[in-house]
Amino acid sequence: DLNKGKRAKDPTEKEEEKRFLNYLRTGETRDLKIVDNKAIIPTSISKQIIEKMEEVAVIFPKCTKFYAKGELTFAVDNNNLGISAAYVEDMAEVTEKSAKPETVTLKNHIIGALAVISRSLINNTDLDLLPYVVYKIAKALTDFIEKELVSGKTKMSGLVTSKNIVTTAKAAAIT
Repeated sequence: DLNKGKRAKDPTEKEEEKRFLNYLRTGETRDLKIVDNKAIIPTSISKQIIEKMEEVAVIFPKCTKFYAKGELTFAVDNNNLGISAAYVEDMAEVTEKSAKPETVTLKNHIIGALAVISRSLINNTDLDLLPYVVYKIAKALTDFIEKELVSGKTKMSGLVTSKNIVTTAKAAAIT
């Protein structure tokens, strides 16, 4: 359903949608705020695309997302030495373990999607154009991102590029 999960919109969102739909129908960008990378999709519609991606995707909703501009560097605990839980007696002091976390830098990458819309689709009064465009862009982005999450080898390292080490009691025996 293209309209699934619709929420109430504030006047700014309604105005942005009206200007964006006008752009889709006429190609006129005068009313839109075009950002540095030439993106013409207003913030409220970008949010709708992300929400729709969460709905249609399988892997993407389960991913941890960080909303930051540029690069993001933070410590990760690959050996589970940092935060741990255990039983303690009432009023007993919780002691710390010495941890040596590694740092990871997430880099910002831009993914683009070109939506070509026919005149007959734009002029079709039976179709609510905005949810359709939001869905098509979200689906294209989701398909690309999920493929990268699984098999990415260039800008993003996918699951197939990670090492999976299994140690068994006997050589070549997994039970």
